[in-house]
Amino acid sequence: MTRAVGTVLLCGLILLASAIGARADKRVALVVGVSAYQNAPMLPNPARDARAMAAMFQKSGFDVVSALYDTGNLQFKRAIRQFEDAASGADIAVIYFAGHGIEIHGVNYLVPADAKLASDRDADDEAITLDRLLTSLDGAKKLRLVILDACRDDPFVRKMQQQRSAALRGVYSGLATVEPTTSNTLIAYAAKSGASADDGQTDHSPFTAALLNNLFAPGLDVRLALGRVRDEVLKATANRQEPFVYGSLGGANIAIVPTPEQPPQAATDQEGERGDYVRVERIGTKRAWQKFLEQYPNGFYADLARESLAAIERAEQAEKDRLVQELAERERIAKEQAEKDRLAKLTPPPKPSPAPPGTASQPAPPPSAPLPAQASASPAPPAPDSLVPISDPVTLNEFRDRLYELNFDPGPLAGPFTDSTRDAIRKFQQQINLPQTGIATMGLLQRLRELGDLKPWGAIVFSKDTGKWGKSWNETTRKAAVEAARKSCGDAKSCSVEISFFGTNCGVFAYSTTGWAIMARESVSAAKVAALAECGKHGKSCAVVTSGCADSAQD
Repeated sequence: MTRAVGTVLLCGLILLASAIGARADKRVALVVGVSAYQNAPMLPNPARDARAMAAMFQKSGFDVVSALYDTGNLQFKRAIRQFEDAASGADIAVIYFAGHGIEIHGVNYLVPADAKLASDRDADDEAITLDRLLTSLDGAKKLRLVILDACRDDPFVRKMQQQRSAALRGVYSGLATVEPTTSNTLIAYAAKSGASADDGQTDHSPFTAALLNNLFAPGLDVRLALGRVRDEVLKATANRQEPFVYGSLGGANIAIVPTPEQPPQAATDQEGERGDYVRVERIGTKRAWQKFLEQYPNGFYADLARESLAAIERAEQAEKDRLVQELAERERIAKEQAEKDRLAKLTPPPKPSPAPPGTASQPAPPPSAPLPAQASASPAPPAPDSLVPISDPVTLNEFRDRLYELNFDPGPLAGPFTDSTRDAIRKFQQQINLPQTGIATMGLLQRLRELGDLKPWGAIVFSKDTGKWGKSWNETTRKAAVEAARKSCGDAKSCSVEISFFGTNCGVFAYSTTGWAIMARESVSAAKVAALAECGKHGKSCAVVTSGCADSAQD
């Protein structure tokens, strides 16, 4: 007999034994999860939590009478009535709810998807009382269990409190302490009375994740299982959230999933699987979980092992994404600093003032020698006409052209000034250490003329409508580079997205079916890292379409 055939036969024997146990021990469940509230912000996890719990109940031999997701008031109440009939005479009956819960004047309510709850008086009509759930369990014999992952911060409370009614002093988020009046009844809260529970940053809330890991262990007493749930949630939330259980049971061992009656060899094999699972859980590495799944691909703990492996892989991917973003941010800061240093070197020296009679004057530096970078923080005294605003349209157009050719983006190069023009002026003033007024003056124009032109230029353009792109390099002006790139694109009008770069700087265009990015950096390799990181924020499978440097083409 091969190992694969033996594994299949073993799983068949275990399922057969579980089915026999299920017939002898009737177990029923009602599962409800509400994420898509119609009158409150969506909760990410409850519906997903409920689906996972329903699957585990079914796998464990329960008759899941109803599994409802994002259900409204009427459907919720009908499901409770149906469950009440199924629970009558059952050995174990369980209700699981994930969503919003609220306490109003000492009464606990569970909130369905269509509730409005504009006032505390609406609760009886629009929500489900916890007492109604408990009553539906009365027919069960050995165990009546209600599990509520419903202690989140509740937006309905804030809505009611806006009324500033004295009656609303009895409205609270979460659920109040409850003591079951019937025997063999347990009520498990995700967080103890008066505290709130996390919805979670992963696929499941901390409470439901702990339930999936512990509640369905074969033969494990429900009280011990819930105790392990408590310990796991405390650890996962750094002691911020403590689940709590109300009610009591007798001295008999009651397990959600009974130990199946198995052939001796099957029982030995499953015990071996459990032992290996405990050891691998203690090790907790990716390789250990992979080896476990290779050995037990269809075992009872295989789904839990896959979930643990997936969590490790998600954490690894998150760390990779963080490193890529950190590298991109460093590249951005380095480029900004390099640009500041370049402009500081290009800032012309101040014109020396005539020496007063009878005093010596220092010789002026040669006209071609730029000031050291650290001296650029003290701008030259303005000329008499330096603060005169420019009003002539031709001169204003020259002003914008010169801003554009220094790689600032003033918006339209003709017509009235826009906010983009004023922002570009402020950025230029900031670079040369002048007050950031956003006003075009003759003094600023003189500064722009003295700085001269940057070259060579390169550009990459892209059309979001057609997907076409174009590239140019080694052009004498920025405007010429953009025009050449749009001509290369073949659709100058629609290729409106552009990035320009000069000197030895380089640009990279990355693209996928769901996202794109064009980035410029001091080298092709740095630009590729930045473009792939930015493109990856909007989708997967990004690839470099083209790259190039201003002084030479480079794909």
